[in-house]
Amino acid sequence: MRSVRTKFLLVIALCLLPVAGATRIFYYAAEREMQSDVAAKMKNAGSAFSAEFQDDLATLEVAARLIETDPDLRRELAANDSPLLYEHIDDFSGVYPGIRVYLTDTSGKILASSRQRHVHGFLGAMPEVQAALRGGRFTGVTRLILEDGGAPKEERAYSCAIVRPILDGTTVIGALLATFPLDRAYLDNTEKKEGLALSLRIGDEVVAYNEDDPLPSARVAPGAVVVEHLSRGRIIALTSFLPTGVGVTPGPLSVVASQDVTEIFTDSERFLRYRLLVLAGIALAALVAGLAIANPMVRAIRQIAAVLPGVAARRYEAVEGIHTGDELQRLADTYNTMIAELREAGRFREALGKYLSRAARDAIARGELQLGGTTLSATVLFCDIRGFTSLSEKMAPEDVLHLLNRYFTEMVGAVVHHRGIVDKFIGDCIMAVWGPPAPSAEDALDAVRAALEMRDRLSKLNAALASSGLPTLRNGIGIHTGTVVAGNMGAEACDGLEGKMEYTVIGDTVNLASRLESLTKELHVDVLISEDTFKAAGPNLEAEVLHRIPIRGRTEEVLVYRLVGLGTAGAPAAGAA
Repeated sequence: MRSVRTKFLLVIALCLLPVAGATRIFYYAAEREMQSDVAAKMKNAGSAFSAEFQDDLATLEVAARLIETDPDLRRELAANDSPLLYEHIDDFSGVYPGIRVYLTDTSGKILASSRQRHVHGFLGAMPEVQAALRGGRFTGVTRLILEDGGAPKEERAYSCAIVRPILDGTTVIGALLATFPLDRAYLDNTEKKEGLALSLRIGDEVVAYNEDDPLPSARVAPGAVVVEHLSRGRIIALTSFLPTGVGVTPGPLSVVASQDVTEIFTDSERFLRYRLLVLAGIALAALVAGLAIANPMVRAIRQIAAVLPGVAARRYEAVEGIHTGDELQRLADTYNTMIAELREAGRFREALGKYLSRAARDAIARGELQLGGTTLSATVLFCDIRGFTSLSEKMAPEDVLHLLNRYFTEMVGAVVHHRGIVDKFIGDCIMAVWGPPAPSAEDALDAVRAALEMRDRLSKLNAALASSGLPTLRNGIGIHTGTVVAGNMGAEACDGLEGKMEYTVIGDTVNLASRLESLTKELHVDVLISEDTFKAAGPNLEAEVLHRIPIRGRTEEVLVYRLVGLGTAGAPAAGAA
């Protein structure tokens, strides 16, 4: 029976065969009505208890949040000021009288409690408090353990608890424990509302029950409704349910509800005595089969269905804990394999986005950029720090690296902001390119915008450096527009070794842009652009004509401009890379 189809057919058969054999039994409406009334009341009791329990837990959560976010309390806790902490707790107790609160320092020592003043002891033996002092959080049911001098002083009944770290910024300065007891008084309050006796079980231990509960230690499968015949003809209906959405230490939380149905059964016993036994057997068999076979499959299907919508939103969540041994498990394993591949692809795209424009990144991801090059029009920008060698000789290596990282972050941010590709870092020099793999009429203008933003960012960075007592920086920028060869260049895999490729541009345009950057030193300007860039950037460019300059390796002199700025029409908002 390793297929879902076979298992469901078995469940259907187990349900239909007894029903077919007991058609005459179901004829009696009184029996159906009796069973329906009891089961409905038990089910409603479970829903009501779970809803009330969640409401109490929500109230506890709100109360705990009020305390942990109180800035005065954090300040007093950091100062270990117990008197002021007790005043805070007293004010809180007036609003939430049913909730008990403990505040501890970083060792677990109690500094204040809503129970009484001057409580001495430690809560450090509680795993939840230990976790909170390391930054962890706990919401659920646990046992309060109060120690004094290393020995347990008080071990209370189980309580619903919220344990939170108290933070001063990112530093844990103490822990908050807010609780309300899950005791007989709590169950008596629920019994008054629902008319059912309740017993509370954690793991195999019965921790609380109503005084009039006739069977506090009874065991009932979750969701089942069973009937117990007691002495003197008394008949009790029992059911068990599991409150959801709450963690429990050390074991699962379950509630058994019971109701006296002696009168109901007495009225029906004259007609249904033997039929009741048959029906109970059928119900028990169907329930056991359904729980043992159907529930694991339903849970598996729900787990898979819950994560599938996230794929479209690129939330790649894996499915865990499916061990049905059939097609559902194989489906979950296949899905997890797909998710792993999608995560890897997402990390690849994210990494490419730090260095390439969106067009280049998408082209590489589609496999459209192979080893080799394409001739196209591009604008190349070189940006170099002035006097960095002498500056770095006066600083420690780690300080130089930190300074460079701050500088590169600002400069690269300007390039990426205006759709540029950071081609490479050459020491303290940045080479950026606009155009590949899909040239645009805006490439030259985007490069000019990037240079102006780099100028502005450097000014702000220098102000921050100066205020910190660090040396300020100057740079030179050269921009040229022309034809380049762009593509993946490097070596294919050979001799069992992986290939090494780099997406870059080469050509005379690159050399000239580098030369213009070097000329900024001689001409004492910060940004030089070529005539080709000046023409390609459009009429709104504000630049000062310098003069024609001979360039090594070129027969014609190059007319260069000092970049001043952009007119209003030439400076629209840049798009994201």
